[in-house]
Amino acid sequence: SDWSSDVCSSDLEMSLKDLLGIMPTPSTPVNAVGESWNRIEERLGTGLPVDYKEFIGLYGSGRVSTFIWILNPFSSNTYINLFDQVARQLDALRTLSHDFGEKLPYELFPTLGGLLPFGLTDNGDVLHWLTSGTPNNWAVVVNDSRSAECQRFNADLTTFLFRILTRVECCTIFSSAFPQGSPSFESR
Repeated sequence: SDWSSDVCSSDLEMSLKDLLGIMPTPSTPVNAVGESWNRIEERLGTGLPVDYKEFIGLYGSGRVSTFIWILNPFSSNTYINLFDQVARQLDALRTLSHDFGEKLPYELFPTLGGLLPFGLTDNGDVLHWLTSGTPNNWAVVVNDSRSAECQRFNADLTTFLFRILTRVECCTIFSSAFPQGSPSFESR
């Protein structure tokens, strides 16, 4: 999975347009807006990728193709709230490393270049950004739910989703049955 890591704004617009072309947005997105993104980024301690903020604005809270949940800072549901899950998922990785001796292939946020969770699957896998460089250039890293195994994709969130949903790229950590049918988004 070696996609160009040189992302410019036209690439971001293209990846979102590609995704919008295959996965319709909900007519009334749930939790698509909330406090300002500047406040969210201030609370988190880092900027966030533009395509992620646009994704939340268009799709809101919900599940991609009945499998992937994109964490949303505006959601009151602790299981899909960005802040709640960043703390929970990073704690789980620290425990895996410290208590069980698992060697993690990456550092953890807030360390520069560390993993920052932004999504979950129904199988418990975690989608992270690899926080190297500027937020619009962050790669996607998928972490297996039962180990420290990771798969890296040099793509932004919307390009990653587009390529996975169209089977241009395969995530070996995900179930081989995913994706099935037409890409869909279920508001929650």
